[in-house]
Amino acid sequence: MKDKVEVILRNLFPSSVIDSNFSRINCDDWDSINHLNLMFELESAFEINIEPEKMMKISDVKSVLDMLENKLNK
Repeated sequence: MKDKVEVILRNLFPSSVIDSNFSRINCDDWDSINHLNLMFELESAFEINIEPEKMMKISDVKSVLDMLENKLNK
């Protein structure tokens, strides 16, 4: 799961260093449009639906992985 998320992030943010500290705060390219693109890519890649409330809470790699873990382990 982590590797798949990393590939998605690298595709969306090619000029950024993707590591465990990657977040909206340290990535200038992570704007509202790219946030929606990230949500779309995550939904497609993992075949899930992300509720708008959960989308708003995603701000870094950890929150992406936590959300996916909760969704996929239900």
